[in-house]
Amino acid sequence: MKRITKVALLLILSIIMITVLNGCSRVSAYQKGIYDKDKEIVKQNDSATFFKRIGNTTNDTLAISFSSFSGMESLWSIKSKGDNTLTIEYDLHLDKGRFKCVFITPEDEVINIFEDEDKDNKTIELPEGKSRIKIVGKEAKGKVAISIISMEDVNIQEID
Repeated sequence: MKRITKVALLLILSIIMITVLNGCSRVSAYQKGIYDKDKEIVKQNDSATFFKRIGNTTNDTLAISFSSFSGMESLWSIKSKGDNTLTIEYDLHLDKGRFKCVFITPEDEVINIFEDEDKDNKTIELPEGKSRIKIVGKEAKGKVAISIISMEDVNIQEID
């Protein structure tokens, strides 16, 4: 009887492991496929996997190191009361994979702020309404720092 119990337990554990591994690989395949698909990037819901994500995000800065980042993560929601500009300073060191930061207009147009390794700044025309900034990765490893400089009529909020 003990032998049958051990075999049954082993079988149940094997089924659980296979289910967990299959579920994770399907999610990861979806996340890896997001990088070049603006239709996915504009979605409100995020889908991202990090093996490691160390650092923090505030209302106007991001400083993180990361590995095995695939998918997309919303950083900020930006509300403008009129036509304004937004300056984004960035410093990206990429060891592996692909990484980009995008600006999503109120009309769901995706504008690349920066992609792959770079250190610079970019001024974006900010239309009236609610815009968003996201990071998008495909098996990316590295570190990034982003700072936003805005005008008075712009409200920037960190997205949790």
